[in-house]
Amino acid sequence: MKVTLEMSDELVNVDGVICRIWNGYAENEVPVRFYVHRVAVPIKLPQKLFQEELIKVDPPETEEDLRTDPGWGGVDATKGKA
Repeated sequence: MKVTLEMSDELVNVDGVICRIWNGYAENEVPVRFYVHRVAVPIKLPQKLFQEELIKVDPPETEEDLRTDPGWGGVDATKGKA
């Protein structure tokens, strides 16, 4: 599966971890939303270039319950075809 994502300026607290919301589409054009806690850039590459494009936002004040995120259903990304 391939997914194209775009960073948002929204941060949410998911299970006690602050995550940035990234919105996008799977290659079959299904809209997806990722809750990203950390992104790794290869150590030999200039990490500053990636970091400079991140939008600085204040952390959220409340914790989100993704089971009730309006319009979005949680999918266990560890499940799927063997």
